[in-house]
Amino acid sequence: MMIRSIAATAALVILHAAPALASPAIGEKAPPVKVETWFNGSPSAVPGDGVKGHRVFLVEFWATWCGPCIQNIPHIAKLQEKYREGGLIVLGISNEDEETVAPFVKKMKKMTYHVGIDDEMATTNKYMDDIGGIPHAYLVDKGGTVVWSGHPANPQLESTIKAVLAGKFDLEAAKNKATRKKKLESLMEDFNEAYREQDKDEMFKLLDKMMVVVPEEMKPYMMKRHFLGEFDMEDQIPALEKKMESALRDSLEGMGAIVEMELGRPPPERDAERLWRCAMRAEKLAEGEDPGVLAMVARVQCELGMIDIAIKTQARAVELSDGEEVHEKALAYYKTAKTLARRSQSTASDGNASR
Repeated sequence: MMIRSIAATAALVILHAAPALASPAIGEKAPPVKVETWFNGSPSAVPGDGVKGHRVFLVEFWATWCGPCIQNIPHIAKLQEKYREGGLIVLGISNEDEETVAPFVKKMKKMTYHVGIDDEMATTNKYMDDIGGIPHAYLVDKGGTVVWSGHPANPQLESTIKAVLAGKFDLEAAKNKATRKKKLESLMEDFNEAYREQDKDEMFKLLDKMMVVVPEEMKPYMMKRHFLGEFDMEDQIPALEKKMESALRDSLEGMGAIVEMELGRPPPERDAERLWRCAMRAEKLAEGEDPGVLAMVARVQCELGMIDIAIKTQARAVELSDGEEVHEKALAYYKTAKTLARRSQSTASDGNASR
């Protein structure tokens, strides 16, 4: 998992609003998946083949030239490995030619799930016609209905997979959320117009409306925070941040964003208690099983002087990530930091004793 801070990119988000949600929408039937060539074996079933009630599908669109796609391959593979027994089938769909994809799949040892070359864009055109970029994934339930759509690194994907496989997914709630996101996009368009005209009152009015429509989305809060600073209204930021933390309490991505926001501030401006609360809440929401979240928690623990606990947390992140280099290096850093701290304490003790 990757936790991303959006505080520094608020203005960019405003000027480039997200595209409209693509078809198929949440609650709609998944289009058929048509593939010309499969690598890593042919799947036992695909969406639209008439085989119902047996499998849940994760259909991801990717390309060999796409850096974020490549970065997500280990994560996608782990989802397949973790939930295969429960009935999950992962399908990675590329619209590139076989001469490009074949050597890439052969070289990419961690790409253990089914990889398919689109059949003359038949699948891509149905799923990705108005999606702005890749990687992008769809989760399709046993009845062939799309229940989730988004970036495969989003932690909501795994929680949705768990709920769908357990028969506990609330489709109506998901459809309601998708509807509210469409309303958010409409408000964002209005906001862009107010921003271009520098209509401050209308801008803040629209931001407050966004928070009512999608209280669980962090973007409106971060945008408002940005513009409170831009319009010299910093005195209102503490109350907004308190409201934001409460509203995003059940959002793993939101808790992570607040942690990154606090860590990005100079120490005199940080709220150590909020930093700790949000890090612990993120760990709880991830059920202690996400290496990215654990790495974030370990960093917070180190920042707050809990070096021994940070080492244990980071070691768990290494274990869950199968020794990914970035987590190994972080663990080595914390161990070195502990050694240096002990050495410094020993030197200080020796100095005091000689006085």
